[in-house]
Amino acid sequence: MTTITPKSLLNIVKIDLKRDLNPLLNEILTIVGREMRARSGTIMLVNEETGELEMVATFGLPDDYIEKVYSEGVPITTSPSGVVLKAGRYYQVPNIFEEPRDKPWLDLGRELGISAQIVMPMKRKDEVIGLLNVYMANPHEFTESEIAFLTIAASQAAAVIENARLYTRIENKNVELEYEINERKRVEAALREKKELLSNILAGSAVGIGVVEDRKLSWTNESMMKMFGVENEEDYIGQSAKILYASEEEYERVGQILHKNRTDKVVQFDAQLKRKDGSIFYGCILISFLDLSNPMKKAIATILDISWRKHAEVALKRSEERLRVLFEYAPNAYFLYDLEGNILDVNKAAESISGYKKEEVIGKNLFNLKILPPEQKPKADAFLAKHVQGQPRDSGERILTRKEGNKVIVELRAFSVKIEDRTLVLCSTLDITARKRAEEALVTKNRELVREINNRRRVENALKRSEQKYKEITDFLPDQIYEYIRILN
Repeated sequence: MTTITPKSLLNIVKIDLKRDLNPLLNEILTIVGREMRARSGTIMLVNEETGELEMVATFGLPDDYIEKVYSEGVPITTSPSGVVLKAGRYYQVPNIFEEPRDKPWLDLGRELGISAQIVMPMKRKDEVIGLLNVYMANPHEFTESEIAFLTIAASQAAAVIENARLYTRIENKNVELEYEINERKRVEAALREKKELLSNILAGSAVGIGVVEDRKLSWTNESMMKMFGVENEEDYIGQSAKILYASEEEYERVGQILHKNRTDKVVQFDAQLKRKDGSIFYGCILISFLDLSNPMKKAIATILDISWRKHAEVALKRSEERLRVLFEYAPNAYFLYDLEGNILDVNKAAESISGYKKEEVIGKNLFNLKILPPEQKPKADAFLAKHVQGQPRDSGERILTRKEGNKVIVELRAFSVKIEDRTLVLCSTLDITARKRAEEALVTKNRELVREINNRRRVENALKRSEQKYKEITDFLPDQIYEYIRILN
């Protein structure tokens, strides 16, 4: 019979919880085993995630004990331990060799010198969180005092386990909290640093930046003050944003834009603005709403002076208009088409030379119109293929058929041009029909003149021959006359 002392229970209570759980359980099991004068013992805990029993501590057993238990291939839940786990009450086995539930492990019991056992549940409230197993060397009837001791020991062990787990959770939570606090401090420091940096960037930005609250200016940077020609920011701070715009109408127009796009986080538009001296300039404004539920409550306005761009756009527009006039009224006929031969634009001279109005040819394919005779299509195809192959220039003469069927001869020059990242062909044609006819007339007249010259040369040669004959006759006649006179005398 084992004599139980309260000191052993006190030793369990005094265990230092500031350690890992497994060493704690080994210490508890050692105290219980020595008090019971047991051969050996184990503590098994229920895994909180899987619900499976796991042997976490042993007393008086070899290091490979757990492996030997599981090597039998029989679940531990079929043993007395399984009964206790399910019922929640202790289970004693005075003689394991007479216990059917221990039959799979009898050989292991003989090897380890185990003859009796008792399994005590370790509970948290009504939930079994683990088992305390005590093994005796000889068959043993556990007394009421021993059972009471083991019940109290298991209960205290369960409390120690829960406290240890709680302590571990608290320590982990403290570590997490400390990490979170340090991380928050780091983030706050970084935010302060970024805020200071952002403030410096905003203040020193070359772009005008202002904050508008309830439609009034509440802050501006130096660039914005310079942009509007303001030396004292107090002249603008607190004033309605209307002061920035060139007119009441412009301010209302901008208000309509903002209202229309009030669900957008950012709105961008161009507007006419007014400096303090009354001069007008163009600005590109980007409004960032800070609260979409009330967009007009607070917003950040970024302003960029784009007067130069507006002036350039006006100048470009004027240049485009001039070029358009030059194109439309140029003496040469111009056809603009893509590399597939689709006509994109023509000028008035092209309308005149082809007989087609602009609206009749725009979008039509050059080869599908009857302007080119069928026999010239291979030349036209080859001509267009040169542009596709990157040969930017070509020239030649073509015969075109006007809408009404008349033939015209044209001198054609074509160039590859880039317009909005597209390679197009600009074809310049000049009606040379009259010139060609004049050239043909000149050739014909030249032939007639050559014939006249040849005829004149033949007449001249004949006259020369006649003169020579006459001379011969005249040279002969005097001698004959003198001879005739002499005979008469």
